[in-house]
Amino acid sequence: MVRVGRLLVAVGFSLTVSACGSAAPVAGPPTVQAQPDAGAIAADGCPLTAEALSDATSLSWELQDTREDYPLETVAGVTATVCLFTAPGSPQAGGDPLVLRVDVVTGADAATVRTGFEESCTGNSGTVSDSDAAAGAKVCERDGTVVEGDIATGERTVEVYLVNADTATAETLTPTFEKILAALA
Repeated sequence: MVRVGRLLVAVGFSLTVSACGSAAPVAGPPTVQAQPDAGAIAADGCPLTAEALSDATSLSWELQDTREDYPLETVAGVTATVCLFTAPGSPQAGGDPLVLRVDVVTGADAATVRTGFEESCTGNSGTVSDSDAAAGAKVCERDGTVVEGDIATGERTVEVYLVNADTATAETLTPTFEKILAALA
């Protein structure tokens, strides 16, 4: 259900998130609310705030790290603004906090990433469908759960996914995924 390659990379990426069990945010707290414009980016570089994510899911989320020009693991030569959010009060298997990742890709590579999202979904027994959350939004459903989505507008795509959700968490958060995408729009 989870993108294993991304999970391994996200775990390595999130090593800066928690050292010796304590979270140390790299980026300051979001200072701008989620924007109603799909092209908007908050002051910290993320199109989503911890507050908007918390409102959408009823979990307490924290922005732990933001990376500009971060090389995507799934598409060689493509970089993104990557934002990692954690929900420390929702531990998953192994006791790790629940992690949600947002990748923002702009320019000519946006279409490549969108195609990769759809191919990854269908290639892993998923079904891509349009989302009512925003214009250009799509979700990937696998085994009755939705843990990833994508919003494409022009030369920009925003991919959002739960990195390490266990089955129970994925089932619980599936009904809120549309709200997560709407918070990005």
